[in-house]
Amino acid sequence: MTDEFWNATQKFAWTNQWKRAEQTGQIVADLYPKSNLAKGTLGFSMLRSGSQDKILALLSELNKADPDGMTSPDKLESSASDLAMHGAIPEALRLVTIGTLIHPSSATLFEGLCQLHSMNHQKDEAIVACKKSLELDTERMRAKELLKELQP
Repeated sequence: MTDEFWNATQKFAWTNQWKRAEQTGQIVADLYPKSNLAKGTLGFSMLRSGSQDKILALLSELNKADPDGMTSPDKLESSASDLAMHGAIPEALRLVTIGTLIHPSSATLFEGLCQLHSMNHQKDEAIVACKKSLELDTERMRAKELLKELQP
C-alpha cells in the first residue's frame, strides 16, 4: 500500500502540487510509522517547504535502517533527476544537497549536484561540485564534461 502513496507523492511533486504531496506524505507516515517507504515518502514530500534539518534527520534515520534503499546515492540521484525533468530544480538541488550530507564520499551525488547547479545557472557552485566529484572519483565522465563546459 505504501507504494501507492509513494507514486502519488511523486506525481504531485512532478506536477508542482507540493501541498498535496506534503499531505500525502504525512498521511502515509501516520498510517505506517514503521515503514521505511513511508518515511522516505514523507521526506520527499517535504522538499519544497520542510526544514532541511528535519528532512536530513528523517533521511539519515532511513539510511541507517536501509542503506541500499531509497537513500542510496544512486536512488537519491535518480529521484533528483526525475524532479529536475519535471521542472522542480530547486527541490532536486535540495534533495541532492541533503544526499551529500548523508553520503559525503559519493562522487555520484556530487556529479548530480554539479549538473543541477549548472541547470540552475549557478556556475560557481557547479564548478565546486564537479571538482568534488572528480576528487572522489577521477573517472566521472559527466563531471569532466561539465567542468570543461563551465571552465572553457
